[in-house]
Amino acid sequence: MFRKLIEKLLGNNTTNHKLEFPITLRFPLPDEVPMDETVLADIKRSETANIVEGYTIKDKDVNPEHSTMGFEFYSEINIDNSRLWKLFIELTNFLPNEVTLLSGHIDDDSINTGTYADKKDILHLLNKYEKELTGDTSLEFGLLSHTPEKLIEVFVDETKYIKFWGSDKKLFEQTLKDFGLSNIEDLEFIDEFPKVRLPLTAFDETVMDTDQLLELLKTE
Repeated sequence: MFRKLIEKLLGNNTTNHKLEFPITLRFPLPDEVPMDETVLADIKRSETANIVEGYTIKDKDVNPEHSTMGFEFYSEINIDNSRLWKLFIELTNFLPNEVTLLSGHIDDDSINTGTYADKKDILHLLNKYEKELTGDTSLEFGLLSHTPEKLIEVFVDETKYIKFWGSDKKLFEQTLKDFGLSNIEDLEFIDEFPKVRLPLTAFDETVMDTDQLLELLKTE
């Protein structure tokens, strides 16, 4: 019965997408998920999902709860994993010299917020762990500047797409255009679908363990 259900919902197609994921992240096979019709339908839906390079952008006023906060827009960005770090570094140019480091594990209830420090010093540390930060799908991180007047944040979700809060919308979109990224209203993201996470250490024994790296980042 379960085999017939899988065949009905998934057919003979294999999952196809155009975005380069980290090696630690992929869509599941039918036998890797519960035999649930909704889950299998989501896997089927992922085959045609619009998960490509690009971004969405929304003005702050779209959400009345944000009307008094110090940012003007919010954006979510899909970019090939091999280009993620370069874009992250570029977007940190929107931040002032003093920032705080955000980091957390996917199982944590909250994000750790460090003390404000020199942005160059924090980026110098993060650059040492580019492989882990772009490939370990059990952790997420970002940089934040928040004053009473202005909020700017660049954050890398655990599934390795970027979230950005800022004010200079024109310059921001020009920056993404320079990376060949377009505004796509119906863009989708992998965290909207069932997924399989694999430990980065299974692919590279030289990388730092997730918990060890997060403990190191918490000291910043």
